[in-house]
Amino acid sequence: PTVFSSTTNTITSENFPKPNELEPAVNFWIKIYTKYNTNEYVIHDSRNLNIIYDVVKFGTATEARLDLPKTRAQRNALKKKRSYYKSILQKLASSKTKFDKLNENEQKVFELFGKTKNRTIYRAASLNVRTQKGQRNRFLNGMRISGRYMNYIKDIFKKYNLPDELTVMPHVESSFNYRAYSSAGAAGLWQFTRGTGRRFLKINYEIDERLDPILATEAAAKLLKENYEELGSWPLAI
Repeated sequence: PTVFSSTTNTITSENFPKPNELEPAVNFWIKIYTKYNTNEYVIHDSRNLNIIYDVVKFGTATEARLDLPKTRAQRNALKKKRSYYKSILQKLASSKTKFDKLNENEQKVFELFGKTKNRTIYRAASLNVRTQKGQRNRFLNGMRISGRYMNYIKDIFKKYNLPDELTVMPHVESSFNYRAYSSAGAAGLWQFTRGTGRRFLKINYEIDERLDPILATEAAAKLLKENYEELGSWPLAI
């Protein structure tokens, strides 16, 4: 691993390696952030991200609908769609199924798996059917908002000798929405949980500094630097 020093803002491939094994995952998330909007839900295999079964679209994507929760009808529709593909995979996993007598949708799934006749693969895949919400319009909105903060973030990270590449992390954490809250209770631009946030920020019933973009960025820089000093690897530190 690279030793932490004042030169860590000089980036090399050693700092951010790109293993070939991650290529399918990288390509999948590029699609999620650049192709599918927040009203589109990708039904896919959670282990093999090359496999996308379907894309379910609800209504029209608008700025007002960036972060609206799914309605009960939409949740039910997605659950039904996942169950449908799970049933196809279970059928392909059955020894009673003949691969030369598949219907159109079964044939489509069969081809997604390279027409393998290994039934164990389909049995395992039936447990890995997942839904992912698109992020394209949310990401684009985050690109616009980021201009308010990016100069401050870069200056703070430069002060702590952190790689400049790390300044784009809020695109994934919060899409640069300083009021963002996660289902796990993480908050702000950098999505600090209360436990971790209290190490660097004031968080109580009167004030929550996680929601201050500048203070939260300072805290994120401290945490990332601390992680790197302990682990010696930026992927692990992140």
